[in-house]
Amino acid sequence: MTSVERIEKIIALLSAHSAQGISVADLAKACTVPLSTIQQDLRTMLTSLEVRLPIYTDHDEQGDDGRFDHENTLFEPHVKWYLLQSNSHKSLFHINIGEALAIVDTLNLLAAESTEKEILKQKLLASLNFEGEGNYRLIKGNLTPLELITPELFLPLKNAILQKQKIRFTYGEKSVVVEPLGLVYYSRLRCWYLTARHDQIIKSYHLLKMKEISRLNEGFERPEGFNLNTWLAPRWGMEFGDPMTVKVRFYDRSHTLVKLKKDVAHRSSCVIKQEQENTWIMEDLIIGENEFITWLLGFGSSAEVLEPPELRAKIRERVSEALELYS
Repeated sequence: MTSVERIEKIIALLSAHSAQGISVADLAKACTVPLSTIQQDLRTMLTSLEVRLPIYTDHDEQGDDGRFDHENTLFEPHVKWYLLQSNSHKSLFHINIGEALAIVDTLNLLAAESTEKEILKQKLLASLNFEGEGNYRLIKGNLTPLELITPELFLPLKNAILQKQKIRFTYGEKSVVVEPLGLVYYSRLRCWYLTARHDQIIKSYHLLKMKEISRLNEGFERPEGFNLNTWLAPRWGMEFGDPMTVKVRFYDRSHTLVKLKKDVAHRSSCVIKQEQENTWIMEDLIIGENEFITWLLGFGSSAEVLEPPELRAKIRERVSEALELYS
């Protein structure tokens, strides 16, 4: 891995850990390089790049000239680094999430559709701190939410999560009681989900499928150490399922390796190793078989599943079904 590739991966890791930060030691581990190499990369990112990156640490020390004190503690293994993202800024209007959603909801009622209207909606949503308001809301992916939670739905769910109150709702034909833990916007599908514990199992519920929602006068204790980022880390989507260790061979054709590294840069469990001159092996622990298969098929013949055998068989079945359409 070249220094440029490492810096690209560091930026991706910082972006993926924007809420909680990531330590220098963990960056070195994720990039599989010595600590001194990562320390030098961070120095380069702070001082030598043409574009000044909005990065900072939990040990920032500034002199009278406002510059980082590089010679002190910023590069110690335990120091956490952060990347300031545009969607973590406070709203220019100093409004909270409920007020912003109410404004956007009003904009939706306007009959006239215009570019200005859509830009205003996106700016209102992008200015909200979705990842910084505790651990009850998270964006999974890189797209600004366009599908909204109405204030009538958002506020009761938010309060139930923060006040640790159980809720009841109808899902399909079943009435369920759950312990709400967080709200997740999955940008790939443009959908909101409620993450909740039901019968000691944590799963996600599509908000649009939840009906007759009510808060109960019954409290609960959050799972010890539960964090939305950590819980979502092995997932390729919002599927519920068992963890699966996968091993895939990639053939470096038409920028395959570049796309691969970009897509998995945020995944701390993923390891990529060169096998031969033009082949690479990716190993990862995943949850979400269907989304993973969809992603993998996007590489065409440049990706070959090696393990597990059952996943390899399903890929073969999907490819056979596609071939039949052209027979």
